[in-house]
Amino acid sequence: MWTKTLLIDNMDSFTQNVRHLFQMADADVTVFRSDRTSLTDVEKFSPELLLISPGPGSPGEATLSMEIIRKFSGRVPIFGVCLGMQCIALALGGVISKGEPCHGKVREVLHGGTGVFSGISSPLTVGRYHSLRLSECPDELEVNAATPDGTPMSIRHRTLPLAGVQFHPESFLTDQGLQIARNVLYGNL
Repeated sequence: MWTKTLLIDNMDSFTQNVRHLFQMADADVTVFRSDRTSLTDVEKFSPELLLISPGPGSPGEATLSMEIIRKFSGRVPIFGVCLGMQCIALALGGVISKGEPCHGKVREVLHGGTGVFSGISSPLTVGRYHSLRLSECPDELEVNAATPDGTPMSIRHRTLPLAGVQFHPESFLTDQGLQIARNVLYGNL
């Protein structure tokens, strides 16, 4: 189990909820603000797991998160939430585009029960808070969950411990969010 967890705060109001969710799953979570952190700070902290938080704006504006993904992929497991998932996709060559705004909406997600969805029923009810979407997935990643209309809701790397979800597992609107956090901590990416 990965416990020494570093959460990169992309200046989002949900960051502390993400921290709390992973603490409930028994992680020791430290939060670094993206505007006050360098790659050297991350390296010195020596995390067992990196979490990339939600945030406002687009993933291209989340400079530190993008740099972290590029530098630490394959060295440290990484899990992204909402903007964090978009950063993972964009850092590996994916395309993020405007989607239908979906803030505070409950939707169903279909998945195959692997990775972060191990032991979780499908469909899964989730809380969505975003207006951008993954429109082109890079070859290194696979979409492992989507809405019934095909909107990607989760991605994972084909060979590395690198994954993200577009929805918010920490939201009270999401069923089984704690199990998702536990799956991440136990290496089910």
